[in-house]
Amino acid sequence: ATAESELVAALSHARAATLANPSARIGIVVGDLATRRDAVIAAAEDVLCPELIERAEPDAPRPFDVSLGERLADIPLVVDAGVGDNWDEAH
Repeated sequence: ATAESELVAALSHARAATLANPSARIGIVVGDLATRRDAVIAAAEDVLCPELIERAEPDAPRPFDVSLGERLADIPLVVDAGVGDNWDEAH
């Protein structure tokens, strides 16, 4: 199995579990999330909330959260402000 197929299987299981029990809270650990963050979010959108994609609602709230954020040094606003240059080393 590939990392992508394992992720889709885990997301599919999470969707089925939450449809069966809407109050369920499920966590999925992705070992290389820092490098696959965008792909993981895209897969989560495809599997967990395809209706939002079909309705073209890019700003609608999602039924999931990704706990590993982007590095501040990679956020354009932070870079433009000149704060991100040394953030990683200082914190």
